[in-house]
Amino acid sequence: MSNPIKGKVVVIPGAGSSLGEATARLLAAQGAHLVLGAESITRLESLAGELESSGGQVITMAMDVTRRDQVQDLVNAAMRTFGRMDVMVSTSQD
Repeated sequence: MSNPIKGKVVVIPGAGSSLGEATARLLAAQGAHLVLGAESITRLESLAGELESSGGQVITMAMDVTRRDQVQDLVNAAMRTFGRMDVMVSTSQD
């Protein structure tokens, strides 16, 4: 069976939340390349290190999901690093 997630570039603003972290773990296990943003870069870097040690490709950026310019910066980071963005996952719990 084909894996439609493998190799996709997924941007997750708000990846520092419980839902965002769980989403990142699930997608990384399926072979997605991840671009993670959250206010706490320390938490993100810890998650990224864990995912990378399992073979994932992850970049992180400190950002505020309520700031449109910072969300755009996260998308731009995906474009610079991977040349595209296939999916953006909103993990807002509001």
